[in-house]
Amino acid sequence: METQILLSDYANIVWQGKPNLKVWFAKADIFLIPFSVLWCFISFQWEISVIKFYIKKPDVIYMVLSVFGLAFCIIAIYLLIGRYYWKYRKKTSEQYIFNGNQILILANSKINHLDIKKALQIKLSDVSKSGTGTITIGENLAVATAYLNTGLDFLIKQKDILVMRDIPDAKEVAGMLRTAILHAEHTD
Repeated sequence: METQILLSDYANIVWQGKPNLKVWFAKADIFLIPFSVLWCFISFQWEISVIKFYIKKPDVIYMVLSVFGLAFCIIAIYLLIGRYYWKYRKKTSEQYIFNGNQILILANSKINHLDIKKALQIKLSDVSKSGTGTITIGENLAVATAYLNTGLDFLIKQKDILVMRDIPDAKEVAGMLRTAILHAEHTD
């Protein structure tokens, strides 16, 4: 029912788009990739060492340490590879719509929307030479955007924050949204 009400408001679509699936990396990956490789190396080194100790001298403590190390190895694999898979899956299901009054993000069976009057800040990030970039809309964006679009965005609570990932012509879309926000502020 809510979907029909929201979609009925979108009779006059001003802009719609989808993420560019060819964009794999964000600027945060400059830090995250070396960190992921280091985490992976240390985790697997730990696990191999514990297993060698267990083979030499079977003991319960080495089994416990092995299980403990296995958890860190799983995190390492996610940091190195899994977050790109997660990010790709998320991007394939997203669609962005703007009608002049509201911003709507459709993803799988979820609908996120934000009234343009509640969009306090707009942050444009990761803009490439081709013009593809990420637009984040909401409040307190300095903290909230640290891990967005990295595959680690589940670490940040995203209440009242919308993210349009890797969209073409990001500067033009951000300009259009800023203009709509200014217009909405002046009509109040």
